[in-house]
Amino acid sequence: HCCGNIMFPHVHVRHGYYIAGSVAETETSVLTIADANWTVTMDGEWMIKFVAPWCPACAQLKEQWERFSHLAAAMGVSVGEVDVTQQPGLSGRFLVTTLPTIFHAKEGSVRRYVSVREVEEFRAYIANRKWEEVEPLPSWKSPSSPLMSCMAGLFRLSLWIRQTHGYLTRDLGMPPWGSYLFFAIATLVTGLLMGLVSYTLIIFSPYYLIKQF
Repeated sequence: HCCGNIMFPHVHVRHGYYIAGSVAETETSVLTIADANWTVTMDGEWMIKFVAPWCPACAQLKEQWERFSHLAAAMGVSVGEVDVTQQPGLSGRFLVTTLPTIFHAKEGSVRRYVSVREVEEFRAYIANRKWEEVEPLPSWKSPSSPLMSCMAGLFRLSLWIRQTHGYLTRDLGMPPWGSYLFFAIATLVTGLLMGLVSYTLIIFSPYYLIKQF
C-alpha cells in the first residue's frame, strides 16, 4: 500500500532528528537524511526511505524499518529516512511521487526498491544482492545529475510559495486574490530584472564591444 501522490502540508519541526550539516542518529539506528547532507548516501551502501507524518502506510512501515536498521548495521549498510515535509528538495532530487518510497544506493548507483516491505525481505535484498537484478536509475535521473538538482530547486520553491501564501493569507489577513496578485507582481519584477541583467551582460561583453568597433 502507498499513500498516493505527495502533498506538502504546513511544515512542523520534528524535534531531535535534524541537525544542520550532519546526519543525526536516532535511538533506532535510522539516520535522518537532510537536503544539506544527502550526498553522504552516495558513498558506501544505503537503504533510504521517504516518508511523511501524515502517511498511514509510512506509519505501518516504521517498526519494520527500525528492526531492519539494527540488522543492516551488522551488514555494513546504513539505513536512512527522509521526511518529505521537512526536506521537499530531496523529493525532487529523487523524483519521489508516492509514499512510502524506498531506494537502495551503493557507491552512487541508485535503485528503487519495489519488493515486499518487511524486515526479512530487506535483509535478503542486501544479503543475496537482489539489488543487482534491478536496473539502476539512468545517469540523467541520478540524484546528483544537473536535471535532478533543478528538480530539487523547483520542489523547494514550491514549498516556499505555499508557505508564503499561507503567511500572507493566514497571519497577515490578506485575501487570497491579494496573495495571487503579490506573486504575479513578484514574477513580473523578477523577469524584468533577469532581462535587464542579461542585456547588460551582453552589451558589455568583449565580443559585442569588438563587433561595434
